[in-house]
Amino acid sequence: MSLFNLDREKCISCGQCVEICASNLLVMKDTEYPVMREGMEGRCLKCGHCEAICPGGAIDIEYEGAGAVPDVSGVKGEIGYEQFAKLAFSRRSLRNFKSRAIEREKLEKLFEIARYAPTGVNIQSESWIVINDREKVEKIVDAIIGWAKAVTENPPNEMMKGLCEHLIAAREAGKDPICRTAPCLIVAYDRVENTFAQINSVIALAQMDLAAQTLGLGTCWGGFVQIAASASPQVAKFIGIPEGFAPQYALMAGYPNIEFKRIPKRNTARVIWK
Repeated sequence: MSLFNLDREKCISCGQCVEICASNLLVMKDTEYPVMREGMEGRCLKCGHCEAICPGGAIDIEYEGAGAVPDVSGVKGEIGYEQFAKLAFSRRSLRNFKSRAIEREKLEKLFEIARYAPTGVNIQSESWIVINDREKVEKIVDAIIGWAKAVTENPPNEMMKGLCEHLIAAREAGKDPICRTAPCLIVAYDRVENTFAQINSVIALAQMDLAAQTLGLGTCWGGFVQIAASASPQVAKFIGIPEGFAPQYALMAGYPNIEFKRIPKRNTARVIWK
């Protein structure tokens, strides 16, 4: 399988692909058509900029693991600032979920969004675990409470001790202080040695977080899940993180059991203009 594939009949020799290549891997052969520099395929980021900018659709980048390109040809109009702002302003951290599981089709739509999120040098290395079952999520909550109890016996500091004691007390009172009754838990994981792992995963989760609102879903970031899974190999293994990988962050999701009526206040932006 060749990485850079060119249909010379469609190529108009404009050279835009050569100009846009971030790694400077393409050259014009005899000023007629682009080719990849010899022996440089390993340096290709597979970003697809050359494919995307080609006016004639002459370029096809093929590599193992590449999914199908989403068909958005039937989508009319552009998303304006006002529409996007309303979505962003209206997004809330939901802590009151219905017990109903999320349909597989909706979750797959979220991952379609996630796989197009930007990653450092287009590494696209994050993987996912989805627990779409409230009973299974409850077991993860109990595993994290077990970790919290161990922390209180030998706390790294007073703040962490107090936090864990609060979680334990809430659980003993019959509440879910970890996943907030969410029926679905989405956990991103990546290789331990990947420098870009967490920021890549968080960017993807942030895009999923907004997209979920358009599907009638609510979300909340799983900070306690991430803290516990990062600190405890037992919790990470219970969630299903493979050996050699590390949890990067978690997102709870489900159908809202409440309806927010208005947009609340937020701090003004602190910006240094130069």
